Amino acid sequence: MSRKQANVHIPRFIQEKPWFFEDGKNNNESGRDAGQDDYLAHHRSHNTRDNYLSIENNGEAKVGRGIRDEFVKVGTKKGIHGPRRARRAQRCENCGESGHDRRDCLEVPRRGKTAVKQVGKAAYLRRGEENSDWDSQRDRWFGYDGADFNRVLKQWTSARQSVKDPDPNGLLQGEDFLDTDEEIELATLGLYKNDVTGLLDNDDSSNFRLRASARLREDKAAYLNDLYSEDTNYDPKSRVYKSDAVGEIDSETQMFHRHLTGESLKLTELSRFAREHTLQAGVTDNVESDAKTRHVLVANPTKYEMMMKEKKQTASDDKSNGVVKPTGSACKPTGTLYSKQKQQELAQRYK
Repeated sequence: MSRKQANVHIPRFIQEKPWFFEDGKNNNESGRDAGQDDYLAHHRSHNTRDNYLSIENNGEAKVGRGIRDEFVKVGTKKGIHGPRRARRAQRCENCGESGHDRRDCLEVPRRGKTAVKQVGKAAYLRRGEENSDWDSQRDRWFGYDGADFNRVLKQWTSARQSVKDPDPNGLLQGEDFLDTDEEIELATLGLYKNDVTGLLDNDDSSNFRLRASARLREDKAAYLNDLYSEDTNYDPKSRVYKSDAVGEIDSETQMFHRHLTGESLKLTELSRFAREHTLQAGVTDNVESDAKTRHVLVANPTKYEMMMKEKKQTASDDKSNGVVKPTGSACKPTGTLYSKQKQQELAQRYK
């Protein structure tokens, strides 16, 4: 039979066989086999089970080839490790390839794991890697058994059951096991577990844990209070509810500023005190002088702290001793105002 005539209109990348289809040692320059008449054999469907590169119709339902985990029994009387001990110096302990050592390996370092399974005292089952490729050697599901997962699933089921029913045998009947809904209802009605059940002998006297875990169901977020109001008091970007108790809105910049607390409040008071002391000393901002340096808070923090402390101490001492400093203005009269009848009696007496 003569060779099938080639179609010259077929592109070259379709005529040439790929490098992974066959060995390619007996191929000519055009990529065709010398011993075969069909130069498009790599596009034909092969009904062989072992041919992994055959073209199959994926539209038809069929049984897959399955996973074949092959193990080899190794181990002799000389040692339980068998040929694995001799091959350790030839292959990399990290990736399993030959030609380099573990310290020269460019793969990601992997944790050491056991790839063998003991069969007897001196025999082991080792995974067969003679005809396996790079991916199959690193298959993390190699040798997986579904019975192992069934055992783990049984443990998970028992753990969930223990959480749902902490007392399956009824051994803890003498203690109190109220759920959260019952605790919330008792706290809403103003009742305590001691008044209802009388089973909290080991609980704290103030029922702190009961009150801490109870939350009214009518509670809602603060930003929902002004949902239909004209003013927007909630800032979703900073998650701040603009209430008077938290801060105030500046009339000039229309920005919300929190009330200062802690060290920030102390620093603000100290800065205001230093500013007043500077103005009393006659130092202005538009005049540059050496005296201005001595009135800067950043340069003299300890000085102003001591001055402010002495001023507060003096004010408290004067208040405790009843000392009133003259302010230069008339004081507001104090005392009890006489009634009109009392005023008339005094007027008649001292005529």
